[in-house]
Amino acid sequence: MFAFVNEVPDLNNGWHGNASDYTTNDTDGYMFLVNMQGIDPQIFNYKIDDLHIGRLYEFSAYVANVVRKEKCLNKPNIRFEVRAINESGNVIAKKGTGDVPACYNMSWSKYDISFETTHSSVVLLMLSNVAEGSGNDLAIDDIELRVYSTNDLDDTSTTESDDVCSKHDNNTYESLFFITFGSGSDRFYSKTASDFNFKTDLKKESWSNFKPGAYAFVNSVPSSLTVLWHDAAKDHTTNDTDGYMYLAGVGNVNDMIFNYNITNLCVGVDYEYSAYLTNVMRDIRWVSVTEPNIRFEVRAVHKKGDLIAQKSTGDIPVYQHMTWSKHGLSFVATSSSVVLLMISNVGGHPGNDLAIDDIQLRVSSANQTGFCYPG
Repeated sequence: MFAFVNEVPDLNNGWHGNASDYTTNDTDGYMFLVNMQGIDPQIFNYKIDDLHIGRLYEFSAYVANVVRKEKCLNKPNIRFEVRAINESGNVIAKKGTGDVPACYNMSWSKYDISFETTHSSVVLLMLSNVAEGSGNDLAIDDIELRVYSTNDLDDTSTTESDDVCSKHDNNTYESLFFITFGSGSDRFYSKTASDFNFKTDLKKESWSNFKPGAYAFVNSVPSSLTVLWHDAAKDHTTNDTDGYMYLAGVGNVNDMIFNYNITNLCVGVDYEYSAYLTNVMRDIRWVSVTEPNIRFEVRAVHKKGDLIAQKSTGDIPVYQHMTWSKHGLSFVATSSSVVLLMISNVGGHPGNDLAIDDIQLRVSSANQTGFCYPG
């Protein structure tokens, strides 16, 4: 079922009643409200003609889960697809949103897919990846198809990803830590992981010896021995000239990329652990590469190391321009001291190279009592 509404209805006190659409400067603006009915129904099907073959386009929309977080209901999960208009309906590109997070305040996130057109006419689709159930309700706004300009191909872009409540879920809560890796004119930073208070299985290496199992802090992506990397692409941190990022050449399954101990959490309080990640490999059709796939974990600090929460990124895709995505998880602290981890789900090369930036732990909502700073 669907409707066009200028505010979210308050359905049995389970939805974000009275929440507005995404479009800016749009008083009483409408949004597309959808109640899912099963796997693979077409939420959106739009035919477009007269595209330029070989040109790069972006198909995007802003999506929000209209169900309140405290209701613990099923989350929507949407697949963007671009298909050719021919008998076989060839898939040109597809990408899933992951679970669209439920938040304490309705949170809009931009999801997108970039594609190089191989046909002058295509169909743009949004389909559901999950079956019906309690929950699975979402709002969609500002659906767009645009041409990437030359500048877009040279810059980095950012998308929001699953299980993280984005900027509209009140980003004013102070971080317990926020690692941006600093900035500097030297392309390779002399600092090590221990300078940022974390441990890793990877070994600090210079570029001349960079290989699987190595890491470095760089202020732009180095050119690899081939043309496979996004040479000169920048870090994610805003207003950060020559900012550094954490470059990781993952070697093996279960390589520990990030291990950070934190104390003085408030038991029962909801926290968000997140980071921005990107695949540093270019999308080159004739080259098959391993895509990074990272598991975020939160574990108690004691001998057993009980698992409190975990969430995987899924395969982090290659793009024709480097694209940062926010990944992470929310958890309720069951212990005052925890270990925050990022672990590789895959091994193998070529590929499996990523950059990480803006690693953060923060209290995720004001709708709870207590706030404890580390130390």
